[in-house]
Amino acid sequence: MERVLFWMCMNYEYNELIEPELESLAERFGIKPEEFRLSHHIEDDGAPPSPFDQDGYYVKFTDYYKALLNGDDIDDKRVPKSQQNVFYYGNVPSMEVAIKIFERCVQGKSLIRVWSEGQTYADVLEDIKKNHEQDIVEKLVDKRWCVKFKCFNSKTEPSRLVSILNEMSEVFDRAGDVDIKNPNTKIAIIERYNDYTTKKLCNIYIGECIREKDDLDTWWDHYSLSKRPILAPTTLENMLAFIMINLGMVTKGSVVLDPFVGSAGSLISASHFGALCFGSDIDMRVLKGWSVGHHNRNLPPSDLPTHVFTNFKHYNLPFPEMLRFDNRHTVWKSLLGSEEVGSEWVDVIVADPPYGIRASAKNRKLLAEDPEGEVVNCLINTLLDMSETMLVPEGRLVFLLPTKNHSMQKSLQILKRPKLEVKYIGLQQLTAGNK
Repeated sequence: MERVLFWMCMNYEYNELIEPELESLAERFGIKPEEFRLSHHIEDDGAPPSPFDQDGYYVKFTDYYKALLNGDDIDDKRVPKSQQNVFYYGNVPSMEVAIKIFERCVQGKSLIRVWSEGQTYADVLEDIKKNHEQDIVEKLVDKRWCVKFKCFNSKTEPSRLVSILNEMSEVFDRAGDVDIKNPNTKIAIIERYNDYTTKKLCNIYIGECIREKDDLDTWWDHYSLSKRPILAPTTLENMLAFIMINLGMVTKGSVVLDPFVGSAGSLISASHFGALCFGSDIDMRVLKGWSVGHHNRNLPPSDLPTHVFTNFKHYNLPFPEMLRFDNRHTVWKSLLGSEEVGSEWVDVIVADPPYGIRASAKNRKLLAEDPEGEVVNCLINTLLDMSETMLVPEGRLVFLLPTKNHSMQKSLQILKRPKLEVKYIGLQQLTAGNK
């Protein structure tokens, strides 16, 4: 196994889903979490990692939420967003597998084969001279090269690069010609600071940059809401839809079900990866586009139909199978009392249940009108019932659960089911304050 560095984007909406997405994609490409061993440390001694960092914060957000789920009385030990470390090392069997993980990962920024990591350039230089002579010969000597210098949690000052290269001259004086446009080797030099306020230098990473998102097409932007011909008030945000599909480890041939399909944003993402998609909704207006779907005002006027299939045709994706019914009175055979072994047929259930404006055909603003959460709990329990009976072994349910900050622990208790294991939990803050 080779250990590589994933530098992830700091997206303040989805920052708590970075590790779940990386680990899910690694598993999708055949690497179990216990083999991937995702952490912030370049060295992996095989010992069980501590759930806390040196400042007492949970290393993984999921561990904090699982503690709440277990009923533990704990302080909020989630690392502040301003101090979150978005540099993750993981074990991969080959660089080809690492590239597959990175190129599918929505939140990735750079993939780096790190030569050395330290807190000073003198330490890094000494380590490279001692342990990476072969890398210097293979990647720099007589090779066209360039350097990408970046700072995290601090302003990048390109003028500093000259002094850094001078300090590392014993390595870079042996390199071939500099070629910014078409290098054989792209060297990454990254400085990570703890936060923008104190600007304490925590780590320096130096190594070969294998992939950068800046150099690749962000393929999911092809499906961005601003480019879709038909939209609806509850269309799932594009980036979140692809993250959820990655959490579900969807691949070609996966059977994906969205029981609250709405405008089918999740199924567009699943179809991109070759999934066989099914959807259902209680509201016929949503499926047909009657007074709900509308033409994208950012695009030229058109007379395209406003139903959910128009976007699939626009992207040349296969149409999903759609049904209209109430999930509490399901038509799915697996829920009709079958005890036959192997009756499960769904690989992934992905859902954004209608908690808000489109609560159901007759119910509006569900969270505001249901302060005790009875209707919300009914929706969630229905979804969990479906998952227990329809998901194949190792199948995944990925969905959005509404909660308020002061009642988060109570909200999580509904997830306790004998046939379901809570794998990952991440919070997306929708409003300011304590709501």
